[in-house]
Amino acid sequence: MNRILIVLLALLSLGLGSVALVLHHRVCVAEHALAELRNSQVSQPKGDSPQKGKGDSPQGVRGDSPQGVKEQARKKAVMEKDRENSVTNLPFEVTAIKYDEGKIRISFLNAGKRPVVAPEQNALGISPALKTSFAVAGDKIIVRGDFKPNTLYTAILSPDWRSADGRRLGREARLSIRTPQLEPVFNLLSRGTYYPVKSIGTLRFPYEARFVTNLTVRISKAFENNLNYYDLGSWQAEQRMTQVAEAKIHLSPPYHETANRMLELDNILTNRAPGFYRLQIETDAYRRNWWGGRGSPLTEETTFALTDLGVNAAIPEKDGRQAFAAVCRFSDGQPVAGADVTFLSQ
Repeated sequence: MNRILIVLLALLSLGLGSVALVLHHRVCVAEHALAELRNSQVSQPKGDSPQKGKGDSPQGVRGDSPQGVKEQARKKAVMEKDRENSVTNLPFEVTAIKYDEGKIRISFLNAGKRPVVAPEQNALGISPALKTSFAVAGDKIIVRGDFKPNTLYTAILSPDWRSADGRRLGREARLSIRTPQLEPVFNLLSRGTYYPVKSIGTLRFPYEARFVTNLTVRISKAFENNLNYYDLGSWQAEQRMTQVAEAKIHLSPPYHETANRMLELDNILTNRAPGFYRLQIETDAYRRNWWGGRGSPLTEETTFALTDLGVNAAIPEKDGRQAFAAVCRFSDGQPVAGADVTFLSQ
């Protein structure tokens, strides 16, 4: 029995020793592999690391460093050069013509975003002929001249126009454009208030007109004498208006140019009684609406007074409760004795 126990103990100790030997062997292999990995990392050159810091270039240079800035500038120059080379292979030609505020703009295609070069002679012509001047602005030509409205113009370019890299236009280019129609205009140039009631030939209003051929003139009377209690634009004054004259006037040429004219009212307002009047003028020209169509007609309106009384009033600055008024006649300039003067306070 004792012998059996000794044999079992001997076998058990032998098995534990083999297990310990196997574990020891595996630990040694792991330590050896770890040592080789560390040696390989130490021997790897700087910059070959697969991970790069933020802003590093492919060569391991930071983008905000002087070397990085130079590298970015070099890449940009290469890209610009490639772009220029790609444009150089395309045909150099005229692509568009536009009219804008008295100027004609002609654009070139594939000019490489650099100024085009004009030939020394016969560079550009305009038909119908008129005096013009032109300037080069990058890949565009700006032509200035006294262009008339609603007129078809043709720009003629010489074949010797060149791009900045030397490519010629190679053929005569013709581009046409029609200038826009001007808008109609009607404006009173003077809004006189007082006119002598007895003086003939003085009741006139200067105005400017364009594309207007007919006028409808209406005159309404608002108040007797100089008593103007209400603003003539108010509804109270509107209720007290009485139309006293109306006339139609046909204008003479020119119509397509802005011309200064004189509106004579002596033959329209034949009964020149003292009072306040409203002058309304309606034309046969129309504004454009938001959609470019026909809108409301062009109109003008103003007020005036016919009187033979001229009033000069003065109020002292220190005492606002007193006032001085002097009344004279427009017809002879003499003072008016016993004139009834009323001061109104708003």
